[in-house]
Amino acid sequence: MSARDDEVVAAEKRARALTDLLWHVGAFLILNAFFWILDLVVGQSGLQWAFWLTLFWGLGLAFHVLSFLIEGRQVARRAALRYERDDREERDRLYARYEREQSEEPR
Repeated sequence: MSARDDEVVAAEKRARALTDLLWHVGAFLILNAFFWILDLVVGQSGLQWAFWLTLFWGLGLAFHVLSFLIEGRQVARRAALRYERDDREERDRLYARYEREQSEEPR
């Protein structure tokens, strides 16, 4: 698999991860709005049960966001290392070719 293919696969994986995260955020917002409205309509006094639901689901969502961001940094770091390696290999290949051509030239 070429470096370009690796980039395409990594980009597709990142796009899927972003889509999953956005679905999670959307579900969090819509369902929590519904639960808060339901909780307010029922109207019990004291700390509302929707608070706890929002709190713990929000923590889960925060971990999802952190996971997405950390993975993105790792992908970028791997891409940078791959580019450096490819650049070094290309530079070494060109230098070896230059050395070969210099040694073959009559003096």
